[in-house]
Amino acid sequence: MPDREGSVVDIVLGFGSLEDWATKNAPYLGAVVGRVGNRINQGKFSLDGKDYALAINNGGHHLHGGNAGFDKVGCMGVCAPALSPRASLFIIPLSLLQF
Repeated sequence: MPDREGSVVDIVLGFGSLEDWATKNAPYLGAVVGRVGNRINQGKFSLDGKDYALAINNGGHHLHGGNAGFDKVGCMGVCAPALSPRASLFIIPLSLLQF
């Protein structure tokens, strides 16, 4: 994100190293909002007539993707506006990539 002088600066609250991300306990810090960016009441919902039950991790509710939310998933961001006229950043879980 450019600052007022036009210099690009990191504006994401987080850690300075991958090791810190892996070893420090700071839930949701620096996480990209994923499947759910709030609470799902009682961890249950229905979609197209099918009932779903989710992990309960916040006072009887499902919060921010549950026990394995996106704050626990290593991802790689790909800036690719040519792939979609309506999106310029794709976030890919590292578990789906083959190196």
